Amino acid sequence: MKFDLSEDQALLQSSTRDFFAKAFPLEKTRRVMEHEPLGFEKPAWRQIAEMGYPDLVATVWFSLSGPANLPGDIVNRLNAEVNRALELPDVRERLKLEGIEPSPMGAREFNAFVAEELKRWAPVVKASGAKND
Repeated sequence: MKFDLSEDQALLQSSTRDFFAKAFPLEKTRRVMEHEPLGFEKPAWRQIAEMGYPDLVATVWFSLSGPANLPGDIVNRLNAEVNRALELPDVRERLKLEGIEPSPMGAREFNAFVAEELKRWAPVVKASGAKND
């Protein structure tokens, strides 16, 4: 994807990066995540809300997906094995070091989650003018 930013958008992008780099340096983020489920201190969220983004919660998530119409028994087996692996102590510890908190889901739950994410972010993408080139 190619993004052509206006001067105002580029300034906002730069300002946002600077804000998050100062408010949430990686080491602080990892340290805080050990104690607070959201990963950030409440004053930081309050500061973001005061900037005009009261509902801003943007998470990074990863998934394992297969081709359309993958047989249900294969989906269920893969899902069970991945979720089992995500419960292993050494896997959880390694993910924690990377700041990742697993949230295992079933296939239906994941499909609903993705549908909600698409619904939530579609207006943002549209407003940005982003094009899939």
